Amino acid sequence: MTKSTKNQLFSRILIFLVVIILIFSLVGCKKGKQQEDEGYETEPGLIPPDSGFIAVTSHVTREPNKYGSEFNDRKEIMSLTKEAGMGFIRTGFKWADVEAEKGVWNWELTDKVVKDAEKNGVRILALVHRPPLETWAYPAHEHLDGWLIFLDKVVGRYGDYIVDWEIWNEPNVVSGKYWPQDALPDEYAELVIKSAKLIKEKQPESTVLLGGLATGKKADAFGLWEGLFPLGVLDYVDGVAFHPYEYPAHELFSFDSQLKNLISQYSNSKEELWITEFGRHSPYEEDPRGRGASYEFQADINMATALAFWADGGEHFFIYKLIDQAVYNPNTAKEVIEKHHSSFFGLLKKDLTPKPAFNAMKWLAGKLEDLAYVSHQEFGDGALIEAIDSGDKKVYFTWGETAVNEAKSKGLSAETYSEQVDISNLDNYYDKVLFWR
Repeated sequence: MTKSTKNQLFSRILIFLVVIILIFSLVGCKKGKQQEDEGYETEPGLIPPDSGFIAVTSHVTREPNKYGSEFNDRKEIMSLTKEAGMGFIRTGFKWADVEAEKGVWNWELTDKVVKDAEKNGVRILALVHRPPLETWAYPAHEHLDGWLIFLDKVVGRYGDYIVDWEIWNEPNVVSGKYWPQDALPDEYAELVIKSAKLIKEKQPESTVLLGGLATGKKADAFGLWEGLFPLGVLDYVDGVAFHPYEYPAHELFSFDSQLKNLISQYSNSKEELWITEFGRHSPYEEDPRGRGASYEFQADINMATALAFWADGGEHFFIYKLIDQAVYNPNTAKEVIEKHHSSFFGLLKKDLTPKPAFNAMKWLAGKLEDLAYVSHQEFGDGALIEAIDSGDKKVYFTWGETAVNEAKSKGLSAETYSEQVDISNLDNYYDKVLFWR
């Protein structure tokens, strides 16, 4: 074979290989485009699960980082919450994660999370928020067309399973961390209305929530609601979400009453109230220096607040949050620990070990499944809640000395989430949630 012939043969082989590579590349591109066009495939005949009153917030759709790897633990998380009667998870579907670069869609994490939720029968509250910061679509209200494209794709992709949508997280935080404060209320109202209309057009039976507002000194919830409601947002949403960290236990009653009165001024409908975040931190491990609230306090304050909201007709109560974001280090400076106390709000430690608060909420979720609310009395130091069980027998929940003594006079037995109580000596139980029957 001459040198010229060899060169010709080599050239032909090279051309053949290039053609093969191009063909496979085109097939791959076409397949990728088909997957994008076809979207997410839900199991045939699958319907979104029902759920109880108590639910949890978990960052299962968040890329694993230094704060935790709930995505990696998602299967165990879903199994734990479902078994505990809290099989309803609020998690973020961030525009910034799904479309960090314009027109480039990344569904890898969310596809896996939704698929595992389907397999475990776990319901999802999809928190849709967060534009691509400082890249191509910030702030969101100046890129509404892009936002609505994102939202349309999310609802179209997962709408056969997810039917609950919360539009934005804490837009009223004064730092502007989640929403520019100079773009309230009009710009946020426009985004909410257009988003709700889009969701309802694609999914008429869905539940759309006005994004959960923060409460407290650094976030005026009522100030924003008073600006939003006259703009007509209540005509487009099914419920109002909020995060009453500053109003625990029986202090929640007055907050709820004020909100209901405000809503009634602008709507003839009965908008649902959802608490999509509430929680308290536990000790930062078994801290010999006593920093942080006790494990029992965390358990009881969460239960009392959930019970107050249940008695007030709340729709769902989401504990923030399911898992600690950190592991306690006794050598950490006190001021650093206190600054990051929210890392220890979990019902579970970072290694998924249950805290007393997890067992308490599991116990409460089980009780509420069997009960119908009747009435409640609020006292300065607590509350008494009356309910009827499936056998039409009256039962009660209490916390606070006044309520405990009121229930004691009825001649009933009492228990906490962890023990039967000797009602002849209740001095150590006034700050605990008791169940009487």
